[in-house]
This record gives sequence, structure tokens and C-alpha cells, in this order.
Amino acid sequence: MASITKYYSFSTFVSIMLLAIIFSCANTSKPSKIKIENQPEGFISSVDSSKFLQFTNIHSIYKDSRGNVWIGSHSEGIAMWDGKSHTYFTAPDGLVDNQVRSIQEDKLGNIWIATGHGISKFTGDGFHIRLNMKNWNNGIAPEVWESNPDDLWFHAGNKPGVYRFNGQNLNYLAFPSDQNEKVNDVYLNTCFAKGQNNQIWFGTYPAVFGFDGELFSSIDDQSLELNGQSEYMHVRSIFEDSRGNLWIGNNGLGLLVYNGEKIVNFTKKHKLTNEHFTIQHQVSDNTGTLARIFSIEEDADGNLWFGTADAGAWKYDGQNLKNYNSSHGFEDHFIKVTYCDNDGVMWFGTQSGVYQKSGEEKFSRVF
Repeated sequence: MASITKYYSFSTFVSIMLLAIIFSCANTSKPSKIKIENQPEGFISSVDSSKFLQFTNIHSIYKDSRGNVWIGSHSEGIAMWDGKSHTYFTAPDGLVDNQVRSIQEDKLGNIWIATGHGISKFTGDGFHIRLNMKNWNNGIAPEVWESNPDDLWFHAGNKPGVYRFNGQNLNYLAFPSDQNEKVNDVYLNTCFAKGQNNQIWFGTYPAVFGFDGELFSSIDDQSLELNGQSEYMHVRSIFEDSRGNLWIGNNGLGLLVYNGEKIVNFTKKHKLTNEHFTIQHQVSDNTGTLARIFSIEEDADGNLWFGTADAGAWKYDGQNLKNYNSSHGFEDHFIKVTYCDNDGVMWFGTQSGVYQKSGEEKFSRVF
């Protein structure tokens, strides 16, 4: 039976209005606003091509406290939908980089955008660069590990750790050392998830780290007893559900679930492995598999949604699994983002745009 390794830490340890003014700040240039005209009010369930984004490869989605929907692309910046039209922002407008990996909001309503080369903050008077590649890897000493419910967390480039914003300061925190030093240099953060009781989980390619404020936990190849005859961990998504179960999505190994006592390979249990990828290393659409999981989310009804790289989206209601793919409206099978906003609306980001459910068994592109 697989287990997790635990050890002590190395110390006790907006409505953003559609911009009609010219921003001015030290790290901001004049925004180039691009709007799509004649937008209807609100969202609709049927396809309205006039609302489609100017980019399609969706990397992140976030609905802020003012009702604006922010949509990050893989390489073309970010768009903000205010209910009527899209406004686009790229590097000349203050983004550090045009690859938008995650979008978050702090207690003051500021929008934090993690990119491929640093972090930008949108305050309402423009974008402010908080961290860029020039000082990303400057060898600063890591801070003492701490965690609070309102913290924002960000990946740390090619350093084995994360950045934490506690409401005032943005500091680098290094992951704890591991006995297996040969993989320590690839402990690069790929995802994170907040859990119950101030638990925070961090996904890296070869391992998952957990921090509860005092103790660190780790789930890796060694604790899972993986070897050369099996697929190694390659973590791309993690999520703790409302029942306290930790779900770990891998690119190849499949979906692991940890209930606090044991770890089960959910994919193997349900016979949904993808041998074309894990054995033959063939990349292609493989509906009916659950091996390459890039996003995980829970909807307002408690259903879990898994977005895959090659098999569309899966819904799990606790007993039954249902696969949704091109036959249900998706134009491609790469569901990179599964996101439930505070109003209970589920969003799906793909390589062909943004989708929502438009019926019991149907999905339509909305952006």
C-alpha cells in the first residue's frame, strides 16, 4: 500500500471598469485596448461567434469579485470580459510575459497574474510588475515557511520552490531537501491547491509536497513504489475536494487519490489507462482514457471534473464516470482548464476556446 512521506520543515516554519483612461505607472505603458463591438448583455448558452476571443489556446480562467472574467492564453496575453466586451492586454501593457499561467485576486481586489517569466499585478490604475526574470533567480535566501488562508502562491521559475504573497510581501520559499538529490533540481512547481485546515499542496513534476503550517508531506515515486517497469509521476494538476480527498493528475500515470490514509490509482482502478502514451509514447486523441490529466475541479453539486490532454473532460459524481468529448460539442479533446466560479458556473478552457455546458449532454463555445 502506497503511503506518503512526512518530515518536519526546515523551520517552524476590478467591478474593474473597462478601461477608458490612460494608465500611468512606473512599470506600465499605454494600454492598447482592443474591443469586439456590439456585444449583448451577459452570457448566453448558445454559440455567439461575436464573443469569441482573438486567441484560442486557453491557459487559465478566473472570475473576480466584481464579476469580470479574466482569460489567460498560452502565448498571447490576457483578456478581460466585463459582461459586454473583451479588453486585451499583452506585454506592452505591463504583463511580464504573454504566457499566463494563473490568475488570482487578493483581499484588496488586485488581480495577480503569474506568467512564464514573472508576476504582474493589476490594481485598477494599471499593471505593475512585481517580479520578472531579471530578479527571479537572483539567489536570494528563502524565507521561513509560513501559511495563511489568504496567501497567494506562485511558481518560482526554474527554482525548486514557490513564491508566497502574504498581503504585504512577496517572498521565495524553497521546498525541503530530499534524500534523492538527483531529482531535486527538477522540483519545479507546476500547480498548487488549497485544502482544509490551512493545508496547501504543491505539485512538481516528480512529486507533490504538502504543508500544514508545521509539517511537510511528500508523495513521490519512492513512496508510491514506482520503478523502471512502471510510469513515473509527472504531476500537472492537484485538487483537494470538499471531502478532504487529494486528487493528483499526472501526464501518463493517471489520476491518484489520497484519502489521508492510502493512495489509490483511480485510473487503473477504473481500467482507463492509455498504453499508447505510457508504453508506446504516442500522442493522439484517445477518448475513453483517463491517463493525461491537466486540470481538476469540483462543481457546485459536488461532482468532480477532470480535464485531459487527449480524451476531453470527465465527470465523476462519486459513483459513476462520464466522458465528454467532440461528440458533445468540444472542438478538441485538450481540456487544459476546468474552473468553477463563485456563482457555480463551470468553465472549460481548451485549445479552441472557452466552453460551458449548454444542455445536459452538450457543451458550447462561449468565448
